[in-house]
Amino acid sequence: ERSRAFVARQQAHLVAHGYCRWKITLPETGEYLGFCGAEHKVLDGETVPEIGWWIAPEYWGKGYASEAAHAAFGHLWNQVRVRRITSCAFP
Repeated sequence: ERSRAFVARQQAHLVAHGYCRWKITLPETGEYLGFCGAEHKVLDGETVPEIGWWIAPEYWGKGYASEAAHAAFGHLWNQVRVRRITSCAFP
């Protein structure tokens, strides 16, 4: 139920803003690794896209998060044409 709600929220965000969090899969197998992309965050009183990700622990340290975040940044900057992007990490 929570997964369906997450997907529905991402689909609505994509329609409204032109970006959302995307599913990450292994190209060779189609296996689901996690997600990456952007949603809104209020920063200094301004609503900006925040790039975020979640990768299953067994795929950590293999460059998937970096590659996905780079793709998300490129999409936001080049296609959506936002002027400010943020990201944060929790320890």
